[in-house]
Amino acid sequence: MFGVRGDISYNRISGRERNFTNFGTGSTADPQIWAGMLDLKLNLPLAPASTWRPTIYALGGGGVHYFKNFTSDFNTTTGVGSGTAFQAQLDGSSQTKFGLNGGAGFSFGIGAANVFIESRYVSVFTRGNNVNYIPVNVGITFF
Repeated sequence: MFGVRGDISYNRISGRERNFTNFGTGSTADPQIWAGMLDLKLNLPLAPASTWRPTIYALGGGGVHYFKNFTSDFNTTTGVGSGTAFQAQLDGSSQTKFGLNGGAGFSFGIGAANVFIESRYVSVFTRGNNVNYIPVNVGITFF
């Protein structure tokens, strides 16, 4: 019923020309977020043991987040310039920060594997306001 799960994720934000409210316009290299998280997991089976093993679950924990290519000519004093909205919270082009997450998902078994779909709320502790995002993950776990 209870478990521990570790995962590594990669997110890429398109670096094309764009316009951010209160941050101006600009073009950057593709900003990226690498994350390593360790979560506690609570499984709630939907049916007795069966071939498909349908389960809903809740998970939450913490981890480290590495932000790469978050550079711009954004002026943090005046709030004017080009770049990404995250630049105001990060102190340079590449930073490693701690964060927390929590979410829920659905999984079902296929042989010795589980297929899952889940979403979670991720909050990374950065200067000023936290960087928050909500990824949707689809994957396979083997046990």
